Amino acid sequence: MIFAKVGVDKTVTFGPVLAADGTMSSGAIAYTDAKIFKNGTDGALNASATFTHKYEGVYALLLKAADLDAVGAYEVVLNKNPLSAAPVKITVLAANVYDWLFGTVAPLTDKAGYSLSTAPPTAADIAALILASPAYKLVTDANGKVNYSNAAPDNTTIGAIHDLIKAAGAGDLAAMKGVVDKINSMLEQIPA
Repeated sequence: MIFAKVGVDKTVTFGPVLAADGTMSSGAIAYTDAKIFKNGTDGALNASATFTHKYEGVYALLLKAADLDAVGAYEVVLNKNPLSAAPVKITVLAANVYDWLFGTVAPLTDKAGYSLSTAPPTAADIAALILASPAYKLVTDANGKVNYSNAAPDNTTIGAIHDLIKAAGAGDLAAMKGVVDKINSMLEQIPA
């Protein structure tokens, strides 16, 4: 299956193109020698569409934006006697769908701030968030001794920790064990 973005030029492989005796064709093919079916309706290729012979009956077909002007199922067929070739099937997608599937930047997931191209948070990420919480800030007491504060984490921090643990992959037991181990080691460091 070939996918294309609506309204954007696309080069596809066309062929092999065979003569009636089964030999590979290398002759010129004009845009008028093919038909394009857009969602079942036949039409002509744009006059700027080109076939360039590459090797052994295989051509590069440049379809112009005007050829790919609607979302849907397309077929390009050869209409030049005595030559024959299998039709090229193309699915033309809306720009946002094509970009979501094939774009250089992965789409955002349902979790704000994380994308498919971003690794899930690690135990260290979660630990850093916990340490940033008011409950775990270093404070100096009246005697000049530095210690962790004993304030409880606020709801925002607890929610953020929950979201990070969830994003780390609750189904991945090894990842979750690492998160729990890291949190436990941090808690052990807090003086009673």
